[in-house]
Parts: sequence; C-alpha cells; structure tokens
Amino acid sequence: MLYRQRLVSVRGEQLMNDEPIVRELRLPGSVLLDVRRAFDRETDPETSARAVQAAGYGTGASVFDGYAAMADADPTELEADRFWETLSRFLEGQGWGTLSQERIHPGLGLIRSGDWGESASASAGDGAGCEFSVGMLSRIFERTVGAGVAVLEVSCQGKGDPACAFAFGSNDAVDRLHTLLEGGETLDAALGQL
Repeated sequence: MLYRQRLVSVRGEQLMNDEPIVRELRLPGSVLLDVRRAFDRETDPETSARAVQAAGYGTGASVFDGYAAMADADPTELEADRFWETLSRFLEGQGWGTLSQERIHPGLGLIRSGDWGESASASAGDGAGCEFSVGMLSRIFERTVGAGVAVLEVSCQGKGDPACAFAFGSNDAVDRLHTLLEGGETLDAALGQL
C-alpha cells in the first residue's frame, strides 16, 4: 500500500501522520452495475449482492471523510436538518444524486432519491439494486452517530420503481421491516405492523 507522510492539524496541534493515499477517481455510474453483473456471473446473486454491499461499506469511510472535509462543521455535531442538507449537497456534487429524508416510524428513517447514481444506468426491471449504496450509506451513518446503523433498500429505479429509497435505523427495527417486506407486505402496511 502506498503511504505518504502528511502534516495534520488537529485542534491547533501539528502532528505527523502516516496515512494511505486516497485518490478519488471519476468513473461512470455504470461501473457499479458492471461490477455487480461480473459478480453475478461468478457466483449466486445473494453472495454477489453481499460482496457489493461489503465493498460499499468499506468505501463509506472514505466517503464520510470527504463529506466531513467539505462540511462547514463536524458532521457528528450538526443538527439533523443541516446534516441532511449538507450530505445531500455533497453526494450530489460527487454524482450520487440528491436525497430527501423523512422519519417514517419511531426508530426508522427513509431517504429517497429520484436520480440516484447507482441505479441510473440500470434498465428498469433488470433486477439490479443499489447494494453498494446500502453498504456505503450504512457506514456514513455509523460514522455520523458513532453506533451501528442498518440500511435496507426498499425501492429502486433499477427494479422499475419511481425512486430509490433506503430505510435506516437500528438493526432490530430494520430486520423486522425486512421480514415484513419479504413476506409480501407493502412498505406502508409493514410500518403499520411495527
């Protein structure tokens, strides 16, 4: 792994720090779909989805660091409205798309995007989902709150839905929602049963 030595300023102190070189690459959004399809050819779809999600989770730390560097304040200290505004602006600037957020149930939130980058290159109904985004968003939220946050894709333009939407919250709440959705409930019906 390449390293560089960099002078880091932390609250006014000057420190020398060895850290990996992190480069941002501009790639077409279709690269995530291409990676998923390559995994699908090599293994079963469930294993493929988990691998892409794990890659997103790993990448989420660097995405959070980029967001934190852009934000005008420490993201972990921002009021909720300001956090969502700055996160959406950052992700849009990185080509991911715009986000809106709402609380859908005590302990569960929902983010929605009508122009989400990961699904933009998928053909409606081809079955591709936003697994990379699920992992990436989970890691961003975990870094923000300092605790585990589960993310579940509940709709995807790549699957023919009008927008991509991700429910997030505690592992328990998201697991219960997932079980209800897998059982055939609509999102509104499932939320009514939680």
